[in-house]
Amino acid sequence: MPVKYEIREKALPKEIKQFHDLLKLLQAYYANKSETVYFICAPGINGANMDALLITSKAVVGIEFKNYGRDGYTIEATDNDWYVWNNLHEPVFDEEGNHLTVKGGSHKKNEKGAQYNNKATVITQAETNRLYTNEQLVSFFHNNKDNDIRRRTQINLKSRIPWIVVFDKTLLIESKLGDRLSRWLKIANNHTFIDTLKKELDGYLIISAK
Repeated sequence: MPVKYEIREKALPKEIKQFHDLLKLLQAYYANKSETVYFICAPGINGANMDALLITSKAVVGIEFKNYGRDGYTIEATDNDWYVWNNLHEPVFDEEGNHLTVKGGSHKKNEKGAQYNNKATVITQAETNRLYTNEQLVSFFHNNKDNDIRRRTQINLKSRIPWIVVFDKTLLIESKLGDRLSRWLKIANNHTFIDTLKKELDGYLIISAK
C-alpha cells in the first residue's frame, strides 16, 4: 500500500529534505504490504516540536532528524550529551572550542510553554515530545465514542511510542544509553532506518480492528 504523507506548514527546508529521503525508504518498504501507514512532517501534536510522526497499526513512532558531522564520523550517545567524533575518533570541536555535542532541537517556546535552549540535549527533546504525544493519544482514546477505540484505552499507550533519532549522514553509532532510555529511544542513519524500524515494530501486536 502507498504511504500516505503530509508536510505541515511549520516544516523547515532541512526537515523537508530528510523527510523526503525517509519517505522514499518507507514507500519501498511498504509497497508490497497490505497495511496503510501515515507519515507526517512537523505534526505539531499537542505542542510537541517533533520533526516527524509515523503512524502504523502497531505503534506510533516519533522521529527526530539530525544533521551533524560527515560520513564516517561517530556519534557517542550517552544518557546526557551526545558527542561527535571524526573518522580518526578524535573530538570534533564547535565554534567555542568545546567538544561538539548534538543539540536538542528548536529554541522556541511551544504551545505548552516548554522551551528548548542551547543546552537542550537530544534526550530532553525526545522525552518532552514523547510525553506530549502520549498525552494527546490518551485524550483521543478516552474521548472517542467508538467501542473498539475505547477498548484500546486498556493498552499502555506510552509503551507503544518508540522514538528514533535519524542522522542524514552515514555515521557510526556508539550507543551508551542506559536501560531506561534504550527501551524506547533508538538511533539510526538513513541507511539503517528501515532495519531499526522493523526491529522496533516486531515487538508489538497489531492494535487496529480487523
